[in-house]
Amino acid sequence: MFQQISIANDIGIPSSKSALLIGYQALTQTAARIAFGRLGNSPRINRVASVQFIGLVLAVNATLFPLARSYLHLVVYVVVFGLFDGCLAVMFGMGTLYIVGEKLVGRAFGNLCFAAAIGNVLGPPVAGWYNLNDARS
Repeated sequence: MFQQISIANDIGIPSSKSALLIGYQALTQTAARIAFGRLGNSPRINRVASVQFIGLVLAVNATLFPLARSYLHLVVYVVVFGLFDGCLAVMFGMGTLYIVGEKLVGRAFGNLCFAAAIGNVLGPPVAGWYNLNDARS
């Protein structure tokens, strides 16, 4: 998230406005978790398809992020990201319960969190290494 503030500053948006991006994302994430927690519990919702659709929207949103050239573009990005990331956070638990059942949900959710953490742990050092090597060339 903090890279968005840096990028906003790089394209000429004042720090006071770019700092609001975190707030917009937090608000939309919170609203999405509450709303989708209720909606995702409906038997008419296909949880697996929902996770796939949410992942697709997040991927497209991230792919389009480098094209953002104005404050409005960045606001749209963080709002879409906040909404769908909030939905994804809810659907991880619901989807895991749906797939493995109540008996195995604890172990399965722990394994899911472990797998997701690999990218969170390895991502920053790899990005830093890449940035250092890119700056040297």
